[in-house]
Amino acid sequence: MSIAGPRAAEASSWTDLRVELKNTGQDAAQAHVTLTVPEGSAQPSGAEGARCSGTTTVECVQTIAGGSSLTLALPVRWDGTGSRSVEAKARMEAGGSSAEASASSSVSVYRLVLDDLQASAARAGRSFVASAVLARSDTGETIAARALRCVASLATAATGGKTIASLTGKPAIDGSHLECSWRLPKSAHGRFVRALVLADTHAGGMQTRHPLVRRVR
Repeated sequence: MSIAGPRAAEASSWTDLRVELKNTGQDAAQAHVTLTVPEGSAQPSGAEGARCSGTTTVECVQTIAGGSSLTLALPVRWDGTGSRSVEAKARMEAGGSSAEASASSSVSVYRLVLDDLQASAARAGRSFVASAVLARSDTGETIAARALRCVASLATAATGGKTIASLTGKPAIDGSHLECSWRLPKSAHGRFVRALVLADTHAGGMQTRHPLVRRVR
């Protein structure tokens, strides 16, 4: 018995926890698998390979033919960040006898962060540009982005000021390198541009953001 993955996962995102179990006997056996998911929740209705129930402690049942293997894929969403120790226990019942097996694995749960964030000077009649690199919070390893949104507005003050107009942003993605640009009208002189860079790595995943405020010269 073994836990095949994942070794790393985004916080608040769904990833498949995979368990491999083999029936080494000649007769069909009923497999009862118990999974403990610390600081997370499972989606038993989305399990593949077995019938499952429960969220933090998950019980799965499936019949395995003699000499065959079971691959169980269970969607799990992890909360917070840090290392998680996943425990799996199995009991195989066949012909009035039973056998037990166990396995454990660790998952590093991280958040997405925007590193090396840089922004140009905000000048009326020119483009205001912000760039960053999408990375993991635990290792700093860069990650390719799936989508990027560039949101900005002109306001009378840095915070709490009246919004004058919304600006259309132009996003550009090159792997993990992100860039947002907004054209500032000449009438923006003396105002404030409030910008927001938002990125994610896959549909349904988490989204990281970083706000920027600059006075337009």
